[in-house]
Amino acid sequence: MNKTTFKTVNLTLPKTRGLTATLSLVLLLSLTYLLLSRRNNKTSSSSSRQPEQVTQTAPWIPQRRLLRGLDLAVECGMAVRDDYLIPFLHGRIVLPGKSTVQLYLGGLHMYFTWEPANIKALLSDHKTWHIPRDRKLAMGPLLGRGIFTTDGADIPNPHDRTPRLSSARQDPPPDGTTVDLSDVFFRLSLDIGTDILFGESVGALMQEGRDGFGHLWESSIKTCAVRWPFTPLLAWFPWVNGRTGDMKRVFALVDGYVEKALERRRQQQQQQQQQQQASEPIHSTETRHIVLEEIASRIDNPTRIRSELLNFLLAGRDTTASLLTNIFFTLSKRPDIWQRLQTEISSLNGQPPSYTQLKKLACLDALLRESLRLYPVVPFIGRQAAVDTTLPTGGGTDGTAPVLIKRGQTVQYLTTMLHLRKDLYGQDAQEFRPERWLDDESAKHKTSPRATWRYLPFGGGARVCMGQQLALMQAAYATVRLCQRFDRLESRDEWGWRGRATMTMTSANGARVGLFARGGR
Repeated sequence: MNKTTFKTVNLTLPKTRGLTATLSLVLLLSLTYLLLSRRNNKTSSSSSRQPEQVTQTAPWIPQRRLLRGLDLAVECGMAVRDDYLIPFLHGRIVLPGKSTVQLYLGGLHMYFTWEPANIKALLSDHKTWHIPRDRKLAMGPLLGRGIFTTDGADIPNPHDRTPRLSSARQDPPPDGTTVDLSDVFFRLSLDIGTDILFGESVGALMQEGRDGFGHLWESSIKTCAVRWPFTPLLAWFPWVNGRTGDMKRVFALVDGYVEKALERRRQQQQQQQQQQQASEPIHSTETRHIVLEEIASRIDNPTRIRSELLNFLLAGRDTTASLLTNIFFTLSKRPDIWQRLQTEISSLNGQPPSYTQLKKLACLDALLRESLRLYPVVPFIGRQAAVDTTLPTGGGTDGTAPVLIKRGQTVQYLTTMLHLRKDLYGQDAQEFRPERWLDDESAKHKTSPRATWRYLPFGGGARVCMGQQLALMQAAYATVRLCQRFDRLESRDEWGWRGRATMTMTSANGARVGLFARGGR
């Protein structure tokens, strides 16, 4: 039986400074309440236009509104820290029979929805709905200006670039020794991602300990996630939202690659000028497409280049590793799915699959789709209203009336709740059943998922996750190669799946398994 544990958080203040800390906290919360109240009133009264539709209010979640959601922000921060954010949100904000709610969080009046019509409105109209200010505040110290933090940012197109892996490998032990595959997947995807970005990998597969780039990156991402619920406070107290030591070390490493690329660009420009002066033909020596070289060809600012690279690294690296970890956690618990996958992949006769062959593996495709449905790597996405506008539905007693959203208010849509709706996926919506993507009864879910706006593991619209195709291709390829090498997979984890939500969602328990090589090799 799957077990789930929740850690108890001790909120008792140290006795030696309990009174001082309590008074300071009361003063801070009072000041924050005053500032946020003035800000919200100003925002509400300065709207540029009023929708003409007759609207009704969405239901409120049960909470002490006088606290303006500051208590909920603290609870969310602890839930992120202790890896139970998703069940916490489901328990706190879901109301029976409702798919859109309103609440206060960290001093801000916002809405949560898992209604397809509302999600379509959020992701289709980019003039009305912008990237939320809280995302920019939380992620800005690490990512700077890029696709995750800037409206209208250019989106790199990585899917046509083939990664070149280094010769360094760290294969899982073949004798059934317990190994956490999540560690291997995150370092592998980091090597692939940095190879595509920088033209060479950071060698994460061969790095161990706290000094490796992978650890520095994970620490920096976790810091952003923990700060996120407190972004209204960070806006008023920006010195709290500084760059950590790990962030600065990430910058130093990436800046080294950026400086090399800029120097190569300067040398190439000088060489081209000399060839032009000598009337010699200009020969290009570039043999592969490297994202850094492309960015450096159009941007001179090293900080801007670094920001674009880190935005892409988050999209490509974390989505791939999270997806693979979720897949192998599930496969280790479901030997029936593992065996069906082995049967399908045996048609490749042990050879590395081509892109065309990967697309023809129906069971593998269903496995990836079901993993992304039940454990979406992008669990929630927010948009902020640029003008007074409406959501198509969610208001009134029956939840069908339009809802007024004022300029500056944020709407978060929950992919995790959308994908668990029984009216969309049947009574077994909470079960891991890849067959739903193969049988005739559920085939409708596979057809034009964005047209229905009910299956959105990577978001939708023009700002769909830019790491989507790269993540799917790499996850499919890695799954096939591991199935070809190992014929038996055992779970070494007694617990059920529990999500760790930072910027993406992955198994909080990793993927602790034992692998047995085919033929005892």
